[in-house]
Amino acid sequence: MESGFERWSRRALTIPMYVLGWALSLLVAPFAALAFLLGAGVASRLALFASVFLSYEMAGLAAALWLWVTGRARDEAAHARLQRWWACRLFREASRIFALELEVTGDESVEPGPVVVMIRHASLADTLLPEVVLAARHGLRVRYVLKRELLFDPCIDVVGQRLRCAFIRRGSGEGARELESIAAPGRELGPREAALIYPEGTRVTPEKQRRALERLRAHGLRGARDLARRAPRWDRRAAHPGAALAYTAR
Repeated sequence: MESGFERWSRRALTIPMYVLGWALSLLVAPFAALAFLLGAGVASRLALFASVFLSYEMAGLAAALWLWVTGRARDEAAHARLQRWWACRLFREASRIFALELEVTGDESVEPGPVVVMIRHASLADTLLPEVVLAARHGLRVRYVLKRELLFDPCIDVVGQRLRCAFIRRGSGEGARELESIAAPGRELGPREAALIYPEGTRVTPEKQRRALERLRAHGLRGARDLARRAPRWDRRAAHPGAALAYTAR
């Protein structure tokens, strides 16, 4: 658990940096938009999306500030709506800029809740998709288990903390405490909620997969040995069993 001093020291750094980045991106945005319309390459799309992303960051922070000013800093329903709006709108803009198409099948199995969702970590869009699929399509309130580094995104920091998402210190040496933080959202779920975890912990490389397999073979948790037998057949996937199996205590 971080102190208030740690939290506000981080925000005193990240929020001004994002505001400055947003102001600079607005200078570049007209040129990036023109290049995008003329069919320029990936660089113009990235520059345009950076401006869009930072604009939504500012909108999200302004909305979170308004909720705090109006005495609704602990209103989880309002913050869940803000989280859904932010993620869905950002995903829609990303789809337009990068010509993405989303195909969803089998999502009817998430109802009725509560549900625990374990998602493969394949791209930066992974943090947006659960809101698009679970919240927007099925009305579930999503509680995330995320790496602590994402607290350096001010919107995720402010809104995620108010929604009691879990932010995990990877490699902290305090495995028992981190596993408890991971399991807590799953135990506290209501009937219209979903807990979301990334069992891989990060995007996987062959070296990371090799190390994860070694940990699986040495792990004493129930189910880890079976995972170790099946994992070599997976294509660049490697689950961290402690995080995933923590939910078996529910």
